[in-house]
Order: sequence, then structure tokens, then C-alpha cells
Amino acid sequence: ANDKHKHKHKHKTIININNIKKNKDSSSLSVITNNITNTNTNTNTTGGNLQFHFDPELYEKQLSESMTPLTNPNVTTVAYLQGLYGGFRNQYMNFAGIIHMIVDQNNKTPPPHHNSHSQIIVQSIKWKDLFGTNQKIRHDYFFDVVHWNSYYPHLPRLVDYNTAPNPEMFQDIKFYGDAKSPKKQWNVYEWNATRPYAIGRTGMQAVNQYKQYTRRVVEGQHNRSQWDVLMLQGAFRPHPRIQLVIDSFLDSLRDNVYETNHENNHETNHEYDRQKPPPLSYMALHARIEPDMQKHMICKDLKVTNISDIIQSLYKEFEEPPVSKVLIILNRPILEKEVADVKGRNNNSNNNNSNNNHDALAEYNLRVLNEIVQSGLWGGRVQVVEAGTGLAKQSSSYPIATENWSLVGSIIDFFLAVQASIFVGTAVSSFSVDIEITRFHRDQMENYHYLPHGLELSTVTGPPRFEC
Repeated sequence: ANDKHKHKHKHKTIININNIKKNKDSSSLSVITNNITNTNTNTNTTGGNLQFHFDPELYEKQLSESMTPLTNPNVTTVAYLQGLYGGFRNQYMNFAGIIHMIVDQNNKTPPPHHNSHSQIIVQSIKWKDLFGTNQKIRHDYFFDVVHWNSYYPHLPRLVDYNTAPNPEMFQDIKFYGDAKSPKKQWNVYEWNATRPYAIGRTGMQAVNQYKQYTRRVVEGQHNRSQWDVLMLQGAFRPHPRIQLVIDSFLDSLRDNVYETNHENNHETNHEYDRQKPPPLSYMALHARIEPDMQKHMICKDLKVTNISDIIQSLYKEFEEPPVSKVLIILNRPILEKEVADVKGRNNNSNNNNSNNNHDALAEYNLRVLNEIVQSGLWGGRVQVVEAGTGLAKQSSSYPIATENWSLVGSIIDFFLAVQASIFVGTAVSSFSVDIEITRFHRDQMENYHYLPHGLELSTVTGPPRFEC
């Protein structure tokens, strides 16, 4: 991008993850993580992780070791009572709220009890495939728990109910049924339970706690907590099988860049070294134009729901292509379903003008989307690609991703956007804002909001705050 888009940034809590000291209980876990992946948490901004190596059998073995509960008498365990609700990022807020309630509340408790509640039974944390199957699946099927547990005691460990060293350890609760989506039953009144303790009195408690915490951070009343920074900088990351899907997708884009460069170099007799992957620069564009956003009444003055207006704002800001690819992020199935339903609504005599306007815009947006995917942007010089749900559905090597395509599609899009050279999103979406907050804490500073008047840098003085 042009120099005019480069800014200095401040008000960031900086934690060097690689310098965090693991205690003796988790020293083996850091070795495990190093064996599985490259644990350098600095994002590879050119896309993909060429050093990523994954042995499924080895990972499963090490996952079992990683999730074996600690028996130290000063370490106690909790089970979460509630479910995670909403889309991917709303569920993330719920999960982060659980961590906040455990870690920050523990820090307020005087010794010797401040290290209590250092473990969470993983069977009690289930993520919902909203807009897909709606089934709820255990956390460790979607996210890298071996990596996460290597940060203990800075983050609470996720542990397996079934690998407790003795039956008395979790005697107050029982998990049963489908291993991927187990049910729970308390053997005592949950708030009297101590093996494990219960957490989460209401369905919204964790989310509300997290929102209160982030508001205090944004208003300068509280520094961003270490657990939060660690999650933003990479402790919270996709399951290795999902990461492989992400990396394979980026490698396919890189191969496409290679083919173009190879053709150009062939004409001038320049040798192109295939062993050195060509640089990959791409923009992630979160085009929040689905029909529900059109109808949502909050923050109307910040919305842009016509995809052509968003494209024009890109051309206005960048006269020349700033990247070689644009990854467009949206929920295509929802948009396509809306357009498919238009005919039925048009035949309804009760259909009003408001619905007619929404229907027409949905049809228009889908048509333009298909055109730019086919023909590209900037006069065809920049290829437009999609990943998300479509890529998840094609992930035959990991049935969990194929079955839970809606949630996994969001996970894929989120982490692809985090790695992008440039991110363009909207202030009216928590998904966009969360991407920008994550990128800010990984020194990825070229982030924009598209607004009615055009693009505007969103991380000039600090991470943005979601207020819609």
C-alpha cells in the first residue's frame, strides 16, 4: 500500500509469548507443541505456514497427554453449565468470558487459593454450528488444545473428563452419550459441587462479563489482561486439521501466483526458482451484505449494504491494485437462499415495498458477487476468491469440518482475514471488529472500515470497539 496509509500505533499491551515461562507441570506440553507445529506466534503475513507439519496419530496421542487432569491439590477444576450461543464470534466472546471469570477472578483472590480453578472440563465447552446443522460439538474438535494447554498456568488447562486419574476427582458430575457432543448430569446440586466446581449461572453471564471487561479496557480503566493478549496473539487457534485446510488454500493461491510469474519470466528467459515460494499478498474483504444486515436497524448511518458501493470505495482508495488477490468473506448460502425465496415472496399479496427493496438488493448483490468472482476486480487484474463455508464443505479429510460447515467456514474466514496483507470490514459487525482487534495485536495495521463516504483506517490509535 502507499506510504500515506502507514501510521504509528500506540496503546497496545505487548506480551512476548515466546518468553512466557511454563511451570514444571506443563514443561512437557511446550515440547509437545513444538513437535506438532512451528510455535512462533508471529503471523506469516504472506499467507500460509510453509513450516507447518502435522502427524494425526502423534497429535491424538499428545492431545490425550495434554488433556490429562493435574492432581495437584491446589489445582481445582470447573465445568461450564451453559451453552455457547450465536455465531462464531459471539461464541468466542462467551468462551473468552469464561476465561475472564476464571483468570481475573482468581487474580483477585489472595494466596494460597489464587491458583484455584485452573482447569476446565473440555466436555462442558461445546460450540454450535449455527445456520448449519445446529449441533453442538466439543471445543477440542475445532481448536488446538495441545497448543492452548502449553500456556498453562497463564491460561487455564482444558482437560478430559474421561482421563481423570481416579473416579473421585470428578465425582459430582457425569458426562455420557455421544463423545463429540456429550450430555452432562450433576450428581449433587451444582452450586454445592466441588469435584468439579460449576461456573456460569446464566446463559449470558460470561458474555456480559466479557463485554464489561472490554469496555473498561477501551475506556482506559483497565489494561488488557495477559490471558486476553495471549488469545489474540495466537494461543487460541484452529485445530491442526482445520489449519491444514487454511494453509492448503493459501498454497493454492500462491501456486496461481507462481504460474503467472512463471509465464512472465519464461518470455524473458529468466529462471524462476520453484523452491522459493513467491510472495502472496491478498486483501480480505468482509462484505456484510447478507439480507439480515439490510433489515437490521442498528447503526444505519454506518452501513453499506450495496456491494457495488463497497467496490467503488476500494477503487477510490486504491487507484492501482494493492494486492494480487481479494478474499471476499460473506455467508453465500444465506444470500443464495434469500434470492431463491424471492419468487415466493413476490407471489405473496401481503408483500410490502420494504421487502421488495430488500429482495431487489439481495438479487443485485448476488449477481455482482458472481460477476467479480468470475471476472475479478481492477479490470480483471486482481482475482477474487472465496473460502469459508464452501471450503469447509470440501474438507473431506476432516469430517468434522464437512459436517459443521457453517461454524468451520467462519473459523476459516476469520483466520484467513487475520493473515491478510490488508483487511477491509465494517464497523457494524462484531466479526469485522474482532478481526481488526486480533490483527492490531499481531502488528497487522492496515485495516479499514467501509463507510458511506468511503474507506477509513480503523486501527490508527488502537484497536476499534464494537458499538453496534
